[in-house]
Amino acid sequence: MPSADQAGSFFLRTTYPTGQRNDQRNEGVWRVDLAYRKAFDLPRLRASVGVEVTNLLNSDDVVIYAVEPTQLLGLDATRRFGRRWQLSMAMHF
Repeated sequence: MPSADQAGSFFLRTTYPTGQRNDQRNEGVWRVDLAYRKAFDLPRLRASVGVEVTNLLNSDDVVIYAVEPTQLLGLDATRRFGRRWQLSMAMHF
């Protein structure tokens, strides 16, 4: 399949660094986030409370974007650290 580089030149890629196409992709992961908010109408006051859970399944995975062996760390990656909770409250006078 032909593709274009930044200069607009087309080329056909027939070889791959590891010999196989797309063999170093990250594994698929499930991520579940939940949010609940409730509003209350009180005399002369409107209030709301909320609860949010990020990463409910508590996955602790690393997503690798690029590997640069010439760099000191040599890895461009993001790690998603476990489950996080957030509680919120708002009042409108």
